Formats: sequence, C-alpha cells, structure tokens
Amino acid sequence: MGVDSHVKDRNNQEQIDNLFARFCIDKGLVTRDQIKKCLSLKKKNQSLWGLISLKDLLIDLEYVSESQAERVIFEHEKEVLGCIDCNAIFRVRDPDDQKARCCKRCQGELAQVFKADLSFDRTLFRDRDSQDGVLHLGPTFGPYEILKELGEGGMGKVYKVRDGRQGKVVALKILHPEGGITWENVKRFQHEISAIRDLNHPNIVRIHEVGTEGGKHYYAMDYIRGITLKDVLEKEESLGVERAFRLIIPVAEALHFAHERDIIHRDVKPENVLLTEDGIPHLLDFSIAKIFSEVTQVTKIGTALGTPVYMAPEQAAGQIDELDRTTDVYGLGALLYEMLTGLPPFYGRPIIDVLDAVEHEAPILPHELNPEIPEEVERIVLCAMQKKKRKRYPTANEFAKDMQRFLNGEPVEAVIEEFGFLTKVFRRLHGDS
Repeated sequence: MGVDSHVKDRNNQEQIDNLFARFCIDKGLVTRDQIKKCLSLKKKNQSLWGLISLKDLLIDLEYVSESQAERVIFEHEKEVLGCIDCNAIFRVRDPDDQKARCCKRCQGELAQVFKADLSFDRTLFRDRDSQDGVLHLGPTFGPYEILKELGEGGMGKVYKVRDGRQGKVVALKILHPEGGITWENVKRFQHEISAIRDLNHPNIVRIHEVGTEGGKHYYAMDYIRGITLKDVLEKEESLGVERAFRLIIPVAEALHFAHERDIIHRDVKPENVLLTEDGIPHLLDFSIAKIFSEVTQVTKIGTALGTPVYMAPEQAAGQIDELDRTTDVYGLGALLYEMLTGLPPFYGRPIIDVLDAVEHEAPILPHELNPEIPEEVERIVLCAMQKKKRKRYPTANEFAKDMQRFLNGEPVEAVIEEFGFLTKVFRRLHGDS
C-alpha cells in the first residue's frame, strides 16, 4: 500500500519549512523561539498545513519583512530541488553539478522548489540578471513571431504573437527556463494544460497548441484584447446590480460547462476574468484546476489552493477531498459580493484571520456596505456563500438562473438557512417576521 498523497505533500511542506527556518536562523533574522511559536501555530491548525507556509507566518507575525524573506529564498533557490515525478525534496550542495539534477529516488527530473519574488527587493533584479536561465526571446519562437510582451507571472511570461503557419494572432505562455523554473511551476503548468486544453466555450480562454521549443514549455491560447475585472473594480469600486449580473452570468455558465466535464477552477477572482473591449467576460487561469478523476493535488508552496478572500470554507480548512463544483459557486458568490460592495469578504485581515473567518464567521451583510443593494440580490449573494455546501446553489447554472430571474423581474429562489444570528438580523433589517 502506498503512502497517502496528502501525507506526502504534508511531509514535503514540513521539509520545506524546516529548510527555510534553518536559512533564516543562520542569517540571524529570527530566533529558534520565534520559529517554535510559528510551528506551534501551524500544529494547532493542522488542516491549514498546505495553505500557510512558515514563510507566510513569519511575515504575518512581522518577524521578517517580505524583502528579507525573498532575499533568503533568492540566496538559496538553486540548492533546494524537488522531483517532478515523485515529489521528493532535496538540498544539493553544488547546484551546478549535473549529477545533482537527477532524483536520487526515481531518477526523475529535478527543478527548483524556491523562487524569489523580486518585486520586494529591486536590487535582486541586477543579481538575477547576471545568472543563466533568464528568459530572453528573439523576434521568433518556433513558428511564432513575437509581437510584444503582455505580462509575466509566477510561472512564466505571456506574449502576443503571430502564428507564421496561419497568420493568426494568439497569446503564447512560456514557462520560465531553467534558472527561473521551479518544481511547482512545472507541475502547475502541466496540470493547467491537461485541465483546459479540451474546454471549448465562448467564455473560456481556449488552448490552441501545446509544445516545447528549445527546452522551453509553452502553449498558445486565444489572444483577447481587453482588461481584467480587477482593473475595472480598481477604477470603479462597486458596480450596479444589472451590470454585475450581466458580467457574472456568462462566467457562471462557463464554470458550469467546465464542471460538467469534471473540472473545477478553485481560484475564481477578479484577476481571472478578462473583459473584451465589448465587455464580454472570459474565464482564464485554470492552473490550479482539479480534474475529478485524478487524485492529484497541485498547490503552490506557501500559498492557498486559491485566493483566501474568495475561498470556500472547505478550501480554507484544507479539506482537499471536499472540493467540488459548489466550491466554485462560493468563489463566484464572493466575487459578486465584491462587485456589488466594492470590497471582497473579510477584506484587510492577515491571511490566518481570513482563513479562520471564511470557515467560521458570517460576512458583513452586503447592503451594509452598499445600501442600494436590493433584498433579493443580497439573498442571491449570501445563498452562494453559505458555509455548508449543501445550502449553496447546487450548480453554477442554478446560480446564473437566479440572477437572470431577478433581471427578468421574476421571484428569485435563493434561500438563506444558515449564518445563525446573521439570518435573524437579515430578516429583521429587511422587514421579515
């Protein structure tokens, strides 16, 4: 009998935490007592083992700054490697030794576990630019003509390109090359492709081609000219009910399409909704999507299985096996909450407090943040955000239908049976007996 995959992942996180603790102590940034306090907090919240790293806790408790933490990672990122095949974690003394690039257990490929976020310390750019492995492209990349860089994320860069074979303009996502690539990047990249390459829906960014060029993993996808919903919310804060519903309904229908094909998104948030110039929403970044038929867990070390303020309670509790389509319904409800109120649920708290609040606390009633929100709309939002999965809309499609009922002037079907005291307050404020 093999070791449970969750136990393996927990052991990996503990090993990574121990290495990071040693690095910080050696550098004189923290004391052993401070490390013990953080590990004690993690032990008290066993369910969150995969959601909060020791690094996040040290920053959250203000023992180290973001800049200090990222510099520690930067100084050691080449020596901590993970096997892409068996998930084993190794620390190598000589990262340039080619023999060290092979897993001692299964002979699989090794890649970096750590990768520093250089935005916290600008001086690191100069240091990293002097290293090998920085992604530099010429005017072409395989059959693609590079037109412009569109952006960069944790896994790689995205370019606007023209396919020389068809003359079609597409977006090309290229994983960082060795030197910038991490163990988790490769696993997430591979999973992202397997999750979305066969999804063909008008409101989902579609994959056209997957391949490798010069040792660099890439895929080509729809090029959509527009801005993210996050950009819109930063400029306008809250949106009107009709506009919010007309944007969310197609996203809900896109999620339902994915759910019917055994895929859940798990990271519904404003950054992952792209709006065309005509205002048509497209859902993107299924990079941590879970295919129900697979028993795999793809997480980014030190981050949650999603974005905390949009997470469902089962995500916040680390209950991986409990994630299903209603998890995305909650995330969509949290996104709608922000669109209508101007703030996401439980905004402005440390990550630990957010995760605890998502599990145990009722959100502020939307109309308290925006008095113009009608009672029926508030019911729709809160129904999607029920703590218990069975109390939420059973599907994203049912969620979409209830929003459409409101737009059509029909009675909505949302029922709030939870939140305890909050429900009584809700009924009193809205004049219900």
